[in-house]
Amino acid sequence: MPKGLRSQILALTILPAAVITIILGIYFSTQRNHDLHNYTINRGKTSAEQFAINAQFALTSSNHSALQQLINNALEESGVRAAGIFSANKIELYHAGPAFQTKLIFDQTTTTQFKTNGNIYTFYAPIFLNQFTSQLNHQLDKNTSLGWIAIEYNTNDLLLTESRSVINQFLLLAFSFVATVVIILKVSNNFINDIQHLNEKIKGLQEGRLNKSENKSSS
Repeated sequence: MPKGLRSQILALTILPAAVITIILGIYFSTQRNHDLHNYTINRGKTSAEQFAINAQFALTSSNHSALQQLINNALEESGVRAAGIFSANKIELYHAGPAFQTKLIFDQTTTTQFKTNGNIYTFYAPIFLNQFTSQLNHQLDKNTSLGWIAIEYNTNDLLLTESRSVINQFLLLAFSFVATVVIILKVSNNFINDIQHLNEKIKGLQEGRLNKSENKSSS
């Protein structure tokens, strides 16, 4: 069997497998980044809102140690690099971690906001009195703004946590590609060997006929 045919068979079988593997690798990588972006946003908003709820009573009672402990606990969450509590006048009262890398701009809104700067995600949650806290302190209306809580995430830290699953995906793709190549090589070799065996049979038949015709002509 000519080497050209063997090369063509391998190219027609291995090349599509390689292209599919590359496409799947790009897709998984892109999808993973997209999922990480959404995961960071959902997680950051939820954490900021939860810390804002926890800070309500401590702010109304001016419990400084509880507020500092609360903001220190924020750093224990994976991916958090800095956190702070700000007054209604946007003055930072408590801080934990390094300085914020993002310029803090507090919008006049009652919902949690976030801003991104490369791999830095910063979340702002307003701190308002709930009904229970306003009942404890009759001097304050339940719509009174107590301040803001800001939490800054670094997605590089989250990427380190998520890198295992990404590596496992690429290892699975690599293993699938190698297994596909091995199967293709085995099947193609069996196919080529069968064709070679058939060619030898045909060649033997042709030589046999040729010998018979030569014998008849000599007689």
